[in-house]
Amino acid sequence: MKGRWLDTDFKDVHFNLALEHAILYLHAQSEFSGTIRSWNNPNAVILGRNQHIEEEVNVTYCSDNKIIIGRRISGGGTVFHDLGVLNISIFLPKSLLVPKFQDVNSISRLFTKLMVDCLSRELKGDSFTIYKDTSILYKKKKISGSAGYFRSSWFLHHLTLLLNADLTHIENALLAGKLTYQSRRPSLSFPTTNLPPLSRKSLIDTFVNQIEEKFNLDFKTEKPTLSEKRLGTYLTREMYSKNSWIQEKKRKLIEKEFSSP
Repeated sequence: MKGRWLDTDFKDVHFNLALEHAILYLHAQSEFSGTIRSWNNPNAVILGRNQHIEEEVNVTYCSDNKIIIGRRISGGGTVFHDLGVLNISIFLPKSLLVPKFQDVNSISRLFTKLMVDCLSRELKGDSFTIYKDTSILYKKKKISGSAGYFRSSWFLHHLTLLLNADLTHIENALLAGKLTYQSRRPSLSFPTTNLPPLSRKSLIDTFVNQIEEKFNLDFKTEKPTLSEKRLGTYLTREMYSKNSWIQEKKRKLIEKEFSSP
C-alpha cells in the first residue's frame, strides 16, 4: 500500500495546525493509505482541543516574548513548540488499527512505544519510560508528549520531541502544575529536558521504517496537495487564527463549507 512522507517547513503556527486538520479531512479522497508528516513551528503554545486557556497559558509572558498561542483539533495537554521541537504526525485509516487497537489510548501507546524503540536505536545505552500512554520520559524528565484524534474512518496521532527547545520558555509560558485546576482535562506537569544530540533525519527515517513494517506501507517523499493547502488556508482564516477558537473553543464544521476553486 502507498504511503507518503511530508517534510514541511511552513512557519505560520495557525496554518500548520489547520493543515493537520485539512490532511485528515481530505485523506479519504487521496490515493494514499497513510501519511507521516514532520514539521516545526516558531515559538508557540498549543492548547488541546478542550482546555481552558486561563488554566494552561501565561498569556502575558507569551505576549511579552512573542510566543503565539494556538489550539489544535485533538485533545491532550498544552505543549510548547519552537524550532528546536520536532513534530511528527501520523495519519492512518481506522481499518489498519481496529480491532487490535481499540481506542485512542491504546493507539497512542502503540505509537509512543514505536518512538521509544526508535530513540533507543539512535541513542544506544539510553533508556526511556512511557508515562500514561502519551508521554516519554528521559532520566525522569519529559521529552515527548502526544495526542490522538478520530475523524470518521481516519485517525491522527501527533507527537512532539524536545531536541533543542527553549526550556526557559516552556517553564514560564505553561501553567501546568502551578494552579489549582477547575477543568477535568489538566496538562501533565513534568520537568522537561532536551534529548542528547541525534540526527533528525536518521530518527525520522527509522520511525518511517517502523510504520512501514508495522502496517505494510511503502512511504515516498511527497508534498501537501494543492487541495490540502487551500483547505488549510481557508481553515486558518476562518477558524484557527480566530479568538473564538483559540480562547473560547468554539468550532464550526466549516470544512464542509469549503469548495476548492
